[in-house]
Amino acid sequence: MEIVTSSTTPPIVVDSDVKSKKFKVYLNLLFYTLIVAVIMRMFFVEAFRIPTDSMANTLINGDYVVVDKISFGIKTPRYIPFSDYQIPQIIFPALKNIQRGDVVVFHFPGNRDDVKSEKPMSFIKRCVAVGGDTVKIVNKVLYVNNVPFPIIPTELYSNSVLHPDYFNEKMFPPGSSFNADNYGPVVVPKKGDVIELSLENFNQWKTFIEREGHSVYYHGYNVIMIDGLKTHRYIVEQDYLFVLGDNRDNSSDSRHWGFLSEDNLIGKAVIIYWSWDSEMPAIDIFGRISSVKWERVCKIIK
Repeated sequence: MEIVTSSTTPPIVVDSDVKSKKFKVYLNLLFYTLIVAVIMRMFFVEAFRIPTDSMANTLINGDYVVVDKISFGIKTPRYIPFSDYQIPQIIFPALKNIQRGDVVVFHFPGNRDDVKSEKPMSFIKRCVAVGGDTVKIVNKVLYVNNVPFPIIPTELYSNSVLHPDYFNEKMFPPGSSFNADNYGPVVVPKKGDVIELSLENFNQWKTFIEREGHSVYYHGYNVIMIDGLKTHRYIVEQDYLFVLGDNRDNSSDSRHWGFLSEDNLIGKAVIIYWSWDSEMPAIDIFGRISSVKWERVCKIIK
């Protein structure tokens, strides 16, 4: 019996959908990777660039830092992405309490007499006092609860001249006789504190109360109205912090615009992951590379 075999190779059938299927797989992978990245950025960690020297020499212009957004309580976004439109925010319980000395990133609450900031801005400062603490600065020396605050090794003072009797009318609170070098004492409010209101201190607390979401005005004849009701007492609804820049003579901080609500916190700055001259033109790649401050890269923030 003779077996006859064909000398021609059977044709290879190529599935015309293979390439499109692979493309869909890669597209899905990219999509889910982006989703994970967005979720991580929104709720867990976020990167920020330091644009000023208000925290020098701890952080300097051109540093890029990683911020832990979990420890002080995960928060849903405050603004609709890519817009200035504010939306209700959900805040989950914190894993730990903020500590004096923590370097924190937060939503700027606004200038001293503004209920909110004109535009969304993120600030970074050092928390020096928490709710219930008494803050005082005497000739540039910071005291918290009458105890000198631990000296920060990277703390910077650019002006050695003291003006103990100088009155700065732009300081917080309105009507005080403070200046940046000699400030306080002031007590940082905490949730549940009762503020006794009067004609004498009305202007000091007006913006504070409005920032907590209430209408308040002085009606005359020593009558104070909050949400349309006559009262001389206000119960604080949030916990607050007092924050300062490590570059004490060149920082806009709680001395100027007031107490910081813990609800405004974004997170704790934990590490410098990159540092270079960010003011250099982006097209000058070699210039930027040569400006990298390698000694600051992967430096823990203390």
